[in-house]
Amino acid sequence: GNFINYQHIDGIYYMKEYEFLKRECIISGDSEIIITEDGEPILFKVSDNSKFMTSNIFAARIKEYVPHLHSFFVDIGDPNRRAILNEKEGDFAPGDFIMAQITTMARGKKGAQITTKIRLSGARIVLLPCESKAAVSISSKINGADLREYLKSLGESLGGKYSMIFRTQAAETSAEAVEREYKALCEVWESIVNKTNDLISKGCVGLTYSRLPVVNEILKYPLSSYTGVFVDTPEIADIFKNNFSVSSSNGLSHAVVLVYD
Repeated sequence: GNFINYQHIDGIYYMKEYEFLKRECIISGDSEIIITEDGEPILFKVSDNSKFMTSNIFAARIKEYVPHLHSFFVDIGDPNRRAILNEKEGDFAPGDFIMAQITTMARGKKGAQITTKIRLSGARIVLLPCESKAAVSISSKINGADLREYLKSLGESLGGKYSMIFRTQAAETSAEAVEREYKALCEVWESIVNKTNDLISKGCVGLTYSRLPVVNEILKYPLSSYTGVFVDTPEIADIFKNNFSVSSSNGLSHAVVLVYD
């Protein structure tokens, strides 16, 4: 396990993590990831990087309501299976177009599970643009009343347009970095809306947003908990260097990205 202590330095709350283990991540290409702790694998996944991956977003069309499933069958463009949307009968009608995000990939003959409650995840925050009322939530892994109050105030200061969740990583990041990520996620959301509306206006369904699965997997743990992140393609290295860098000042542990042949 880990012992986490929060430090307040120059107006920034830092999360200093004292590791009792060595956590490393190895990424091969853009589809294979291994995470180890003290040399023992704790996660190994290989993705086919199809467009029907978890977190991908689509312009979709309601096909029919299925009473025994309490769900709708939905066309997201998968030629082999219909996606499943768990909503009440009457919420939609056959032929309605919606924006939907995959929460569980298709398995066998069973279609993907989808939702209309979109989530866009960054390293520090998760944007919830479809919530009816903007609110700020904080990861339960972040302790300390002062720190939680600070993050809540920080979130509210960003404008209150969309709901958000502060991830554990936010505890060791400056307000400026959080603001940059919030604005970047808002821009991504606006792009998704435009692409989705464009497809719907043409009467089409299709993919409007995708992200590499390896990014979702590595963010399951705080970036500061990694003693090394090893990749073999410059493109993947750039993703982590440009979007998920972690300060190594003040004795913080940090993720190191190395490229090897």
